[in-house]
Amino acid sequence: MGQQQAYTNIRAENMDSTGLYQDIRADNMDSTGLYQDIRADNMDSIGLYQNISADNMDSTGLYQNIRADNMDSTGLYQNIRADNMDSTGLYQNIRADNMDSTGLYQNIRADNMDSTGLYKNISADIKDSTGLYKNIRADNMDSTGLYKNIRADNMDFTGLYKNIRLTTWTPQVYIKISGLTTRILKENFSTEIDINNGNFKTDPKS
Repeated sequence: MGQQQAYTNIRAENMDSTGLYQDIRADNMDSTGLYQDIRADNMDSIGLYQNISADNMDSTGLYQNIRADNMDSTGLYQNIRADNMDSTGLYQNIRADNMDSTGLYQNIRADNMDSTGLYKNISADIKDSTGLYKNIRADNMDSTGLYKNIRADNMDFTGLYKNIRLTTWTPQVYIKISGLTTRILKENFSTEIDINNGNFKTDPKS
């Protein structure tokens, strides 16, 4: 027989009738990139686990320090907290609570934007029925020209935000919210802009 790549330190108890185990604890991840330090309790009837805690992300970019509790009937988790973003640009320090029935989360806070230009310090509360968020605040723009200090309130029915206030300019800056991108040039604008219903409301620079 060839050499078999296998787990070290697996403890599995309470196998169900399908041959899947409840109450698995696995430490010391192997070279295939399967998690170190997985503890999974309370497997549901389809073989998915509630209450997973996984630490020590592998070289493939799977999260370090994931804790997921209260899985819904689709296998998606409520109350996910993930720290220590990997080199692929997945967020550091994501906390998402109160997942709705579609699997989208309310009350997301994400800190420490990566080198790809994903936001630092996003706090988004009060998601509407389409899954877009009202009341986004994003600070600490990166070198690609994404805004520092964006606060957007009162999203309209199209998914565009009213009453966006922008401070701290670079020569070219971009808003990227909910997948929509708006380019704004520094020329002829004051250091603060209000955008209402997609129209610029500006004061010329003195």
